[in-house]
Amino acid sequence: NGLQIAVSRTKNFACNVKSTKEINKTRNKDHTEEKIELVNNRKNEDIEEVKNNNNNNIEIEENIEESDNGNDNDNGNDVNKLKNLEGWLKKQGEKGIKRWLMRWFKQINSQLFYFQAEESEYASGSIDLTSITAISIPNKIKGAFDLKTDQRVYHLQASSESELDYWVNGLNNWITYLEKN
Repeated sequence: NGLQIAVSRTKNFACNVKSTKEINKTRNKDHTEEKIELVNNRKNEDIEEVKNNNNNNIEIEENIEESDNGNDNDNGNDVNKLKNLEGWLKKQGEKGIKRWLMRWFKQINSQLFYFQAEESEYASGSIDLTSITAISIPNKIKGAFDLKTDQRVYHLQASSESELDYWVNGLNNWITYLEKN
């Protein structure tokens, strides 16, 4: 009987461990789904904001054309001259082994979203362009540049010098525009 009791207790313990693992897996899945939902809500809000801003820009352009009287004054505030940035960059992970992984980046208004794939429906994360305090180009890695915010430094790498110029100049133009408006 003593042997049977020990076996029963071991089986119960194994069941409890399995249940705990299943519970933790469910909790992690729920937490991930909540994060994805938050990013998607923020993404939808940004898309709506872009739509609203585009409508406002059309009205502003009409007002400028009416009041301009033929003068070609470019004050650098025309969002329609700025192109939304998108393309592949390597991004260095923040935690654990800091591996460089390819990510699809897509800028929508003041947010720079990054995805695991171009066709991904959900963003892995985003960088608020208004929170960038500096853009630097370290000499250590060819094509690399850093986006510094108060919270962290994002280490990114373009595949070529022309891609590096595209991203650094494009981000600087957007940051300048967002600061003025």
